[in-house]
Amino acid sequence: MPVVRKLFLGLLLFFPLGCAAVAVHSGDKPSPVAKEAPEDNLQADHIVAPYLVALLEERKLKTRNIADYENVNSALKDIVRFTTPAGYSLRTRLQNNGIPVAQALSLSRHEQIKSRLLEAARWAYSPRTREQALLGLAALKQTKHLNYFKEALLDKDISVQFAAVEALQIFGGSYAVSMLLNTADSGWSPLIRVYAAQAVWRMGEERGKTKIRSLLRDPNWLVRAMAAKTIGELGKAQDANLLLSRIGPEKDHKFVLAEACIGALKLLGKKSSRPRRPKRRQPKTSAKAPPPSSVYELEPLVVTAPRLKIQIVDVRIDNNLVQILNEIMQNPPPEGFDPVLEELSSLQTPLGIALKIRYTDISVLLAEGLAGTRNFSLIRKLEEAARQSLPWVRASILLALGYEPGRRDLFIFEEALKDKIIGVRFGAVDALSHIRSVSARNLLIKAAQYDASLALRVYAAQALWQQGDTSGREVMLRLISHQDWVIRGMCVYYLGEMGGEEEFNQIAYRLRSETNDFVKAEACLALLKLSKG
Repeated sequence: MPVVRKLFLGLLLFFPLGCAAVAVHSGDKPSPVAKEAPEDNLQADHIVAPYLVALLEERKLKTRNIADYENVNSALKDIVRFTTPAGYSLRTRLQNNGIPVAQALSLSRHEQIKSRLLEAARWAYSPRTREQALLGLAALKQTKHLNYFKEALLDKDISVQFAAVEALQIFGGSYAVSMLLNTADSGWSPLIRVYAAQAVWRMGEERGKTKIRSLLRDPNWLVRAMAAKTIGELGKAQDANLLLSRIGPEKDHKFVLAEACIGALKLLGKKSSRPRRPKRRQPKTSAKAPPPSSVYELEPLVVTAPRLKIQIVDVRIDNNLVQILNEIMQNPPPEGFDPVLEELSSLQTPLGIALKIRYTDISVLLAEGLAGTRNFSLIRKLEEAARQSLPWVRASILLALGYEPGRRDLFIFEEALKDKIIGVRFGAVDALSHIRSVSARNLLIKAAQYDASLALRVYAAQALWQQGDTSGREVMLRLISHQDWVIRGMCVYYLGEMGGEEEFNQIAYRLRSETNDFVKAEACLALLKLSKG
């Protein structure tokens, strides 16, 4: 055991539970290879428990108003202009303290945390506190907690009901399936009914599949969109025709139309017999891969690029996605609030927030549906859109082009990196992070070192480290003590995703003096992740 490790564990035994243990700072010089993470999370639980208990309060689970940062010297004013799916995930995370808190609670097994969760899940006055507590309790998977989820399903607050469905899906088992089936059949909220039905299907119950298929013709367009999305993710190859048959009837509902197209692409990929390309080996200096995404991550904002598994795409899919692209290239989103989205807009869990974004910004769906196309004429159309559309469209289209197999010409991304609009530059960096070539890496290095936005530098740096270039790690270690809490929070988050023992010690050392609640939450999450390995 390294000397640093022995000393660190000795300190943990010395400090009482109520105090945050202090890790010995092992220096800022990055090692050439990320070290292995600690074997268990005992020491992390002792460090983070007091912080997580304090963070599980309404005033600390706050959502930041974007308008408050328009004229403030903070990187958040840049991040709120990131409009690719990854950009939305990042900005959503930084606007909501509850996201890292919920993720950390799901990993902690400390008795002090369990007690606080039990109290908050039933008696918390704040719906937001109660939502996070329900998700945390679900990860414990104890049968005695099922009544808490049942009570939450009957709550008058739609956000608490949604959290209860999420929690039961995490919990699993026959009792959870029974409660979810009853909700899918008799719940008063269309949103909760469709979400409960998809949860049942994900848990392996065929009645969930039957219910979802019937919801493809529901009067509520959001229900139909979510049903199409679920079929695309969970259905079998033969279900592709079911979604293709919905293209015609959904011509006037672009979100449902896009979900039907994307779902059909995913199912056609299951039908394809084309062998997968072998994965490229990462350099020996690469960081360890991030752990698999948990139920607390923002999956609705993950680009799956289903075209990469298909050789020939049904022409109806391409034609309709291009039609949607043509409609939005020069036209801003329509003003006014769609009443169908009223329930979705009230959700505060990570998944609920992500779904709200997915069904209010059509470019998110276009990025997923068009990513990885091999159609030459469609590629030319995308390049035109990446240069001439409105900024919020350009970023997502650049991302879609970044998935193009075998792309060698990077001029369009190099050009975008010089754009004065921060959202367009972010779209270029996001695209380059998916291209494995020396030229793409060189552009990422340039962005990580010289871009005017520190937030974009950090994002480019983590992309470099993901690709095996430790210069990205060095950038984040230099910025982890930056005066802007947004930059500190980003660095801690990414170091927690990809780091090892040295990053564990760095983050634990800084947690003691951290003053910002969001960075504290990210540090707690990072320590728990790193100690789990």
